[in-house]
Amino acid sequence: MSVAGSRVIVNGEAVVFDGPAPATVQEAVSLVDGALVQQGQIIESCTIDGQPLSDDPNILNKTYQTVEIHSRTWDLVCGDSVREAYGSVRGAMVEASAFGASMLVVPLGQVMKEIDKLAQKLGVIVKPLEVANEFAENFGAPWRAEVALLTTRVQEACEAFSYALEHQDVGKAADVLCIVLPKHLSEFAHLPGVPWKGVAV
Repeated sequence: MSVAGSRVIVNGEAVVFDGPAPATVQEAVSLVDGALVQQGQIIESCTIDGQPLSDDPNILNKTYQTVEIHSRTWDLVCGDSVREAYGSVRGAMVEASAFGASMLVVPLGQVMKEIDKLAQKLGVIVKPLEVANEFAENFGAPWRAEVALLTTRVQEACEAFSYALEHQDVGKAADVLCIVLPKHLSEFAHLPGVPWKGVAV
C-alpha cells in the first residue's frame, strides 16, 4: 500500500494515476519508465524523497513520499553518450596508429609484449559504436542499419588485425591500425541524421 499523499513527479508535473499511486519505489519508477519509453524518453535522473535513486533493494522496495523523475528524449541522451565515449577515442586512436607504425620497424616479439595494452585501446575505440548500437536497437533508430554495418566493418577489421598478427603479416596489421580503423571511425562520426554528427575524431 502506498503512503498517504505519495506523489510521483515527472519533469516538474505530478502524475495522475487511475487509482492509488504505486506502492513502492520500484513500482513507481518501472511504471513511469515504461510510459516514457513509449514516448521516446529516457529517465535521466531520479530522486526518492530528495535522495538519488540507487540499486539498493532496500531503497527499491520501500514506500516513499515523493518520487521525482527527469527525462530527456532518447536521441539527445544517445548523442551525449556517444560524445562522452568519444572523449577517449582520439587519444586511443593516436596511440593505436603509433603502435601500427612501430610494428614496421620493431621486432614482432617486442610488439607482442605490448599487445594487451593495444587491446585496451581497441576497446576504447569501439565503445562509441557499441553505445550507438544499444540505443539503435532499443529505440528503432532510423540510422540503425548504417551503424550496424560500420560496427560489423570495425569488428572485421579487428579480426583481420588478429589474423595478420597470427600470420606475422605486420604490414597488414599496421594498415588496420593506421588506415582502416581511423577511416571507419570518421565515417561513423559523420553519418547523416545521427545525434552525434560531427563529433571530433
